[in-house]
Amino acid sequence: MIAVTAGLIVLSLIACTRAATRTMGSSQGPPLVPPAPSAASASAGSSQLTVVWVGGTLSDVTPDVLKIHEASGSTVTLQRLAEGATAFFRVSGSRWLQLDRSAQVPAGQAACVEAGMAGSSFLALRVFLGVACGPS
Repeated sequence: MIAVTAGLIVLSLIACTRAATRTMGSSQGPPLVPPAPSAASASAGSSQLTVVWVGGTLSDVTPDVLKIHEASGSTVTLQRLAEGATAFFRVSGSRWLQLDRSAQVPAGQAACVEAGMAGSSFLALRVFLGVACGPS
């Protein structure tokens, strides 16, 4: 099961990367969404997390956990960072706006999550609401 989920995440990463290249005003098709805001980069090292993308529908949102129901039918559980440090974003006009840490995020909406993979655990870093990533 872990190998299947890891494979789906790799496919999601590839598809998300392709989708991110189709930004607003692109000549490749209709405008989709603006590119994700850049994240602060850390120096590469052996303790750096592997970044993966998980996309689907939010099926559960709690202070500690996010659950994403993927199009394949799998559910991926992601741990949220402590003290509300997992950042949530929503498109406003032509850019992404970060939601306030106290904002309520309801389940049932599409989401694309940038996550760090630590062993077999996923840590939700940034959550982009209202958009999907990965194969459709």
